[in-house]
This record gives sequence, C-alpha cells and structure tokens, in this order.
Amino acid sequence: MSPYMPTGRPRGRPRKQPLKPGEAPPPRPAGRQYIPTGRPRGRPRKNPLAEGAVAGPRKALSYVPTGRRPGRPRKDQSGAPAPEVSIGKLEVEKRGRGRPPAVAKLIEQAIKGKQLAAFRYEGKPRIAEFHAFGVMAGRGHEVASGFQTAGYSRKGKLPGWRLYNVDRITELTLTTRTFASRPGYTPDDRRFRKIIARI
Repeated sequence: MSPYMPTGRPRGRPRKQPLKPGEAPPPRPAGRQYIPTGRPRGRPRKNPLAEGAVAGPRKALSYVPTGRRPGRPRKDQSGAPAPEVSIGKLEVEKRGRGRPPAVAKLIEQAIKGKQLAAFRYEGKPRIAEFHAFGVMAGRGHEVASGFQTAGYSRKGKLPGWRLYNVDRITELTLTTRTFASRPGYTPDDRRFRKIIARI
C-alpha cells in the first residue's frame, strides 16, 4: 500500500488545468452541444418588458355585492306568515329563508295535514295525496304510499295508487289544497314493515 503524501488540497476529483493565454479550449465530445447564452443555466426567465412598455391589465373576477356576507342564508326574523306563490293551478306554500326541511319531514307533515303534495320523482313532475309513510318490508327502504292525481306516470293510468321511494323524491312542496281519504286505502298495509305516519 502506497503511503499518503499530503498535497495541500482536499482529495477528490482532479482539477482542470487553466488555459494559457491564446490557447483554445479542447473540443467537446460529440453529442448534445452547449451553446453559451451569457447567463447561468436553469429555469428560463420571463421576458422583461421593453423599455417604456406598459404592462397589460390583469383579469379581475366579476364580483357582485349582495349586501351581506356569503354563507348560509339567514332566517327570516319578521315573524310574518309566508306568502303563497302560484305554480300552475296549485297554490304552493312558500317557505322563508333557511335550509329546506328533509323530504321525510315534509311527507309526515303532508299526511298529518292531508295536504296535496307536488314533487319530482326520478326527475318527472308528480302530484299526489300521501296516505302512509314507513319502512318497506324486505328491502328496508323508506317509501310513501300515495294516490297520484296528475303528472307523469310510467304506468300511464291516472289517477291511481302509487308507491314512492323517498330517496328518489326531490323538490317536494306542500300545497294549500287538502284531500279526504281515498277508497281502497288500507291503514294496515302489509307492504310496510314499520309505519311512521298515516292518515
């Protein structure tokens, strides 16, 4: 093993010998050629504006002031009864501000008050008189039994009894029109495993 002789500089890769005055650098190996640009290599800089040029305007978001902070709508503190708006030939109770109640709660309210309900089932408009609401035997889904008087029907025959899956009911509103129990209604319907509300 050869002895280590100190040279006055750290061990590692040998340094390149500086070029003498007037000496040309050695040719680079074939392959990717480096073209000096006068600045260090790295991420390209953005083109600066020319002397005397003015930067263009930035795109701004269109903000429309509403007079209140964004977020959950505030509840109506006036205490006045909600007005009614007309949708077709039905007078629908218009609710105040706030989160809409769950569909199940509205169905229970419609059954207790015997109010005609307007809603969409699988995206199609329906108008029905809900008579019973509960959990279906076997599958365990929440369903509502109602007598449909108008709107879309897959069977095509109206008026008639229908069974609605609550998960497919949207845009449910209660009207001011009331109804009486229809012939053929069975309070103890065997299709229900548990009855939550009924007339």
